[in-house]
Amino acid sequence: MRVIAIDWSGARTGAAGKIWLAEVQDGRLLRLESGRGRDQVAEHLIAEADRDPELVVGLDFAFAFPAWFQEELGARTRIPERGTSEEDVLAAIRRGVAEPAQRGLVQYRLNLEYRRLWRGRFYAVQQVAPIVAEEEDRRVVVTVYTFYFQEGEKP
Repeated sequence: MRVIAIDWSGARTGAAGKIWLAEVQDGRLLRLESGRGRDQVAEHLIAEADRDPELVVGLDFAFAFPAWFQEELGARTRIPERGTSEEDVLAAIRRGVAEPAQRGLVQYRLNLEYRRLWRGRFYAVQQVAPIVAEEEDRRVVVTVYTFYFQEGEKP
C-alpha cells in the first residue's frame, strides 16, 4: 500500500516551508519533503492519484480558518454585529470565567452591566463570551457570542 501524508499549514506567508509531505510504501518511508505551496501540493496529489489509483492520501490540518484570517476577517467583523466591543471582549478574556469549548478551544464568559436597549428590547445584563484559540505566544479570538438577560422595561 502506498500512502502520502500531508502536514498542512495555515501560515499566511512561507507556507511552502511549513507544508510537509511524507510518502510511505509497504511500511517504508520513501520521502519526507517540504518546499511546495498549497496549490503545488494539490496539483502534485492529483498527479500522483492519476498515476496510482490505489493511492491513499491523508491530510493533517486544523478544522478552523488560519489565525491570520480570523484576525483580519473573522471575529473582529462579528463584534459589532453581536452588540459588544473589542474592549468588552478583552475584558472577558482577562477577567471572565474560562471553560473548555469544542476542538480544544476555550470559551470565556463575563457578565457586564448593560442596562440599555438591544434590538428594541431593554436588558440589564450582557454576557460576552469569546471563543479563543490559545496558542503558545498569543490568543486568537475565533468568534464572539453575546447573551442578554433580565429583559424588561426601561427603568
